[in-house]
Amino acid sequence: MDEYKNTLKALARQTIDTGLPPIEAIQSQIKQSQSVIRYATGEEFKEAREEHQAILEVSNAQLEAHAQGSLEPIKGLLIPDSTLEVHRTGSEASISESLNKIEPTGVELKPLVLFKDLAANLAAQQVKTGRWSEGSQVTNRQYFNTIIKRMNDAWGSEDVYARTLEDWERLQETFMDDGVLPSSLNKYISVCKAVMKYAGDKVSRNDLTRLINISDKEDNRGVYTPAQTRLLVQSALSGQSGRPELDQALIIAAYTGMRANEVVGLMPDDYLIEKGRVAGILIRNTERRTLKNKDSQRVVPTPIWPIDQLTGKQWQPDVNLFAQDASYKGESGKLSTNYRRFMVACHPDLSLDEDGKSLVFHSHRGAAITRAARAGVPEAEYGQIMGHAGSGEGSKTYLAKAKCLDDVKYLVDVVKRMNEPLK
Repeated sequence: MDEYKNTLKALARQTIDTGLPPIEAIQSQIKQSQSVIRYATGEEFKEAREEHQAILEVSNAQLEAHAQGSLEPIKGLLIPDSTLEVHRTGSEASISESLNKIEPTGVELKPLVLFKDLAANLAAQQVKTGRWSEGSQVTNRQYFNTIIKRMNDAWGSEDVYARTLEDWERLQETFMDDGVLPSSLNKYISVCKAVMKYAGDKVSRNDLTRLINISDKEDNRGVYTPAQTRLLVQSALSGQSGRPELDQALIIAAYTGMRANEVVGLMPDDYLIEKGRVAGILIRNTERRTLKNKDSQRVVPTPIWPIDQLTGKQWQPDVNLFAQDASYKGESGKLSTNYRRFMVACHPDLSLDEDGKSLVFHSHRGAAITRAARAGVPEAEYGQIMGHAGSGEGSKTYLAKAKCLDDVKYLVDVVKRMNEPLK
């Protein structure tokens, strides 16, 4: 608690000395601190949570100072043994009086509603109202169960009514990490909205509209720089996350640009071994994974992997790792959530890129594409590595042939050029 108070006062003094930050910067800081407080769980992150709790309180005071046109809310934080609310209202008595005026009485509390209870009830209602025909019941139930599972994986088995706008953004990111197109994303989020409406949630219509209406030109995912990618790869090599499957997924995505669901769905036979090392990866539909489109089926050569600075040896994937981890089952929602928690706990400064866009797992894919383009690699070539949809004859020929390493020898140099900045 002393650390919290010291941080609070130090930040307050700094604000008084240097002036108020812009409102946009304050709002960004609030979002980052809220993420740290939410995801940096465990005793080892206690100091980080206390620090960001202090930052959060100072940030709120800064917003209040902007609204008042005065630094009084900031100065109030420097008065010993008092709270921000006391300084704003003048006394403990005035706080109590204010609360008595606004405190509702006789309000019916919302019941606890868990996601696991929604699927059957929602399906029954759809059938009863005739929205689902007898012939479409099975397919619709499966579809809704899939969506509800994604919501549950992203948010946890918590009270439906406790959802926030930040939760919706996190849910959106799990879809985006799978490479879902905005048109499909709109549909999925709309279904999620229907589920929440059924549960009686009171999320702001404006907030939901902002999340649902995403155009193809609007992508709020940022791109890691080569320096940031190198930092995260070394972090993964050292096992900083404490999750081997997350470390391996990060490295593979960084060096190949593979989508999250493509990575976690890898089976032992998908790793192409040559001279005792993983020299390529076969990406295909399996029982654990359904690819985004037909062009996503491909072979990605992996001529280089990172060098582990501790051992001095080239890193190699564990070909059995994802197949042994039954908790993933080829789905990326859990991976995205674990990746976000890891980044908040260990790399909180890498939440946004220089343009203010969110850095997520899918940002490794954008980073690989950017490196390839800057290296002068034609889009037709790096598009084959990324599994971009193509309509030309070259794309059709590639799809028909690319089933082994010999079929993609001509792409080895492309991958080397793409990953040259990571050395």
